[in-house]
Amino acid sequence: MNKMKENAREKYTINITCLKEKEKSIKEKIIKLIQGNSLLLRSLERNEITNSEIKFKVITITSTISKIEYVINKISMESGVTAMSWEHEPYNKQDNQDSEEE
Repeated sequence: MNKMKENAREKYTINITCLKEKEKSIKEKIIKLIQGNSLLLRSLERNEITNSEIKFKVITITSTISKIEYVINKISMESGVTAMSWEHEPYNKQDNQDSEEE
């Protein structure tokens, strides 16, 4: 049973607000950290908040919370990051499927 818990996939949403002038470097850092920590990137959205700030919404899937914590800590230390938050959501198989019919 422990093995099942260890391998359980979890969905995490990370919100990152940063200065628009740092957008490119922050986006590159996000992608590099996600790939480098073997996380599954489900989506990466960008929204303009003000003339000087943008917000990234990252949805990722992993079975290891320490990888999420590592990514959050690294990104939060980047110059230009003004706010961060994250939340955990249950992962459903339907998150990977368009429909259950086959």
